[in-house]
Amino acid sequence: MKTRMLRMTSLSALTVLGLASASPVLANHDRAHDDYAAGEAVFYDRARVLRADPLYEVVRTPVETRECWREERTEMHRQGNGRAGMVAGGIIGGVLGHEVGDGDNRKVATVAGTILGAAVGREMDRDREARPRTVEERHCRVTEDVVEEEYLRGYRVTYQYHGRRFTTFSEAHPGKFLHVQVGVAPVRD
Repeated sequence: MKTRMLRMTSLSALTVLGLASASPVLANHDRAHDDYAAGEAVFYDRARVLRADPLYEVVRTPVETRECWREERTEMHRQGNGRAGMVAGGIIGGVLGHEVGDGDNRKVATVAGTILGAAVGREMDRDREARPRTVEERHCRVTEDVVEEEYLRGYRVTYQYHGRRFTTFSEAHPGKFLHVQVGVAPVRD
């Protein structure tokens, strides 16, 4: 009899433990039932994808291009400043005219020698300036172009759920099915 009582006690304890552990499940079930009753029933389902059209975005970026090249050109090279020969020739001519002339002619000979010497010196400078020289010049030009690039922005997805068609945007291709969130709520009159 003692054994039987012990078995019954352990069975009663197990029943109490079972009911205590089941009470959270029952509480959740009641709360889910209350949510449905309050009009907040939400569940998830699958909808068939009818089509997924890619959407592209064109991005225009301004790009500056710098193009440089070298050109050769010929110019007349100047040696000296062009006046040194004229001044030196004038001085030498004036000194020689002063030495050659005598008396009143000395002043005229000095002036004539100065003018003649300056003319000779200028012609000598021109001969030195007349030498051609090749010069290399660098030229650059900046041009602006617009580069257009096409980027995949996402997909316009048309799907069907319970015979009705819907359209949405998706960043990734959805595949054959799309997961949808369905909400059920009573219509209030």
